[in-house]
Amino acid sequence: MLLEQSMGILASCAPGFPRQIFLMDFFRLLEDALVDVRTTNYLVAASATVIIFDHIITIEQEVALIWRRPWNMTSLLYNRYYALISLV
Repeated sequence: MLLEQSMGILASCAPGFPRQIFLMDFFRLLEDALVDVRTTNYLVAASATVIIFDHIITIEQEVALIWRRPWNMTSLLYNRYYALISLV
């Protein structure tokens, strides 16, 4: 139903063109959008992998240098976990 409505809108914008051309363009745009979504998902997964790897290899330094010190404004402002949480 949505496809038929969009085809009607497209056909009314350019009368005289065959509906098959608009249908082919619609599916081409849909395919491009799906490829973009898949690429975005791959990039999010790659970013999460890099952030998790960084957290794993630097956890000892973080505990020694940040969390064992007395609490102050720097300790409160230092929170690298926001990036990890935003990817979830």
